[in-house]
Amino acid sequence: MHALRQYVQGEMDRRGWKPVELAKRSGVSKQVLSNLLNDDRDELRMLPARDTIDGLAAAFSVDRDVLLGVVGEAMGIPVGRTVVVYDASRVPDDELLRELAHRLAAREAVQVPAPALLDELDARRRKPVPEVGAAAARRGALHRPADAQE
Repeated sequence: MHALRQYVQGEMDRRGWKPVELAKRSGVSKQVLSNLLNDDRDELRMLPARDTIDGLAAAFSVDRDVLLGVVGEAMGIPVGRTVVVYDASRVPDDELLRELAHRLAAREAVQVPAPALLDELDARRRKPVPEVGAAAARRGALHRPADAQE
């Protein structure tokens, strides 16, 4: 089984997706996915269509280059170790903060426990951000040095 089939099947399994779900999320046709998931060859002979690569990358929230590395490996091109880089731009802030707090708490060097870190991050998020720019200056919201105040 080639590397692309292994990667796609592994990502689907990790997410609990069926091929129909992947087809919806990726825009890749059910027939193309069926061909890919039933391909028993050890190596791919041809590069998949750009739309297929882009669709799978979008569905799995990874950079296109990650998929191209997997495709290269599937085609027998020595690409070295593939590093998966997930696109976190669509992940909610709270989920990212929880994951960061969990990872930091797991490190021995971190002296702040995860719950306290989350509380600190939440407190900072609730603080009002000072206004800047021309609109803030018109409203007098910018901080002025003590000697400039009347």
